[in-house]
Amino acid sequence: MRNFFCSVARRCFLADKIRALFEFGRPSSCDFHVDLITSCAYVLCQAAGYPLLPVEGEAGPKRGMIAKPASAAPRAATGGNLMRIAIGADSAGQPLLAVIARHLENKPDTIVSDLSSQNASEFYADTAERVAKAVVEGRFDRGLLFCGTGIGVCIAANKVRGIRAALTHDTYSAERAAKSNNAQIITMGARVVGPELAKAIVDTFLRSNFDPAGKSAANVEALNAVDSRNTNS
Repeated sequence: MRNFFCSVARRCFLADKIRALFEFGRPSSCDFHVDLITSCAYVLCQAAGYPLLPVEGEAGPKRGMIAKPASAAPRAATGGNLMRIAIGADSAGQPLLAVIARHLENKPDTIVSDLSSQNASEFYADTAERVAKAVVEGRFDRGLLFCGTGIGVCIAANKVRGIRAALTHDTYSAERAAKSNNAQIITMGARVVGPELAKAIVDTFLRSNFDPAGKSAANVEALNAVDSRNTNS
């Protein structure tokens, strides 16, 4: 499977996509690694138009793996390259996460990875921390977090130094979170936001970009200074 993946990668000339797929970190499980390679091969073959015959007993990508490519509007800051999105939810947020994952599924310019735990009883704080760290470490460009109200995951994500997470239940807030606050993560509540509004919120957030030379830049620098002063080394 490794040889097949490498062969497809060379034929597709998609080295940038391969890097985006692997930058989220090295898997610790051998089985997980095999599934990851399979998923990457699937993405590459789909992009190049090559058929990929399923392996007997293979169920396809699982939660916590790279999913099929999905998209947001092209980002001016990166010249339209793939936007890497980390998503996560606790058990209460899973229904809305599933809606958003399906919504993004067939859009070609974004790689989406679900970092939710297989453990349904995992605390939302742990899920949020995992997504926030993946974003602040540069493995993903943006993050989407879901719980019952969106409040818990927002508080937890903001405990990670360097993260600016915003609770957004309308499209204007989602736009301003990116443009005014340079938020890397937005959060929503599955018990608060309906599916269609949630889709619009996500689309708005992913197509909005912060202007580092704009009038909000000084405020964001002040936020960063507060973060630095109040976070232990």
